Amino acid sequence: MSPVNIPNSPVWGTLDVDTNGNLFIGGGDFGSSFWCVRSSNAQNGNVTPTFDQVTSVDLGGSVLFGAPINPGGLAGQIFLAVDRSGTATNNNIYMLATVQQFTASNGSDVMFVRSTDGGLTFSPPLRITDDPVNQNKWHWFGTLAVAPNGRIDAVWLDTRNAANNTDSQLFYSWSTDGGVTWAPNVAVSNPFNPFEGYPVQNKIGDYITIVSDDTGGDVAYSATFNFNPGTGQHEEDVYYVRVCPDPPCGGPTPTPTPTATPTVTPTVTPTATPTATPRPTPTPRRQPTPRSRPTPRPRPVT
Repeated sequence: MSPVNIPNSPVWGTLDVDTNGNLFIGGGDFGSSFWCVRSSNAQNGNVTPTFDQVTSVDLGGSVLFGAPINPGGLAGQIFLAVDRSGTATNNNIYMLATVQQFTASNGSDVMFVRSTDGGLTFSPPLRITDDPVNQNKWHWFGTLAVAPNGRIDAVWLDTRNAANNTDSQLFYSWSTDGGVTWAPNVAVSNPFNPFEGYPVQNKIGDYITIVSDDTGGDVAYSATFNFNPGTGQHEEDVYYVRVCPDPPCGGPTPTPTPTATPTVTPTVTPTATPTATPRPTPTPRRQPTPRSRPTPRPRPVT
């Protein structure tokens, strides 16, 4: 199939599918325009996908490329996730982005919106980061995921605790009411300097990732904790951490492995031991009666 044009040609976005098979794409232009685009027939492999709903979304600011916190890359992508929990929030659509708010000239915040009507309309933007608004602080690389039970997890990098406004920590928050309210933000990593270990470009990536289950979320993120003596500075590496509303966080909820029904072993029917056929007792052969021999006649003595 040839590439299919998406209305408004959204960039820096993600996509997800609801329980009815509808495809939703969240993305934007290179500034403050964001869209949620729906295809109802992309689930049918026999047709060319068409897009039957395009909704403009207000995320309260503009995405950033080349911001001081990550000069060679994005301050974060645009994330869309669909609730497939089967609960009261089923098929809610959520979008999140790291933006510089319209009223700011520096810094960034993690902003969130929600749709409860299949992407037709979205809520006003909500700031997830709960520290006092400070244009010198960067809340960047924001991302989200929805757990099977409907809980929303969000993580991002954050400079709120840094006197230099650049050293960053991974932060976490979550919502159990469809994104109406959010838990207090929690730091889940030590601080690191995002400017060290640059490869060819002056960046530490463009986004991070979280995958959620019923008890928590698994996060992969880039950081510079490891010092490299060969280069005389810290290096960029990918790290993993598990986050959850109720620490300590164990592993993901295991999916029970079905117990195999034992296969009945057929009982071997014993082979009958053949009974030996008796051999007939041989009839004794009659021995002939010896014939009597005549008594020899005495010979005369002379």
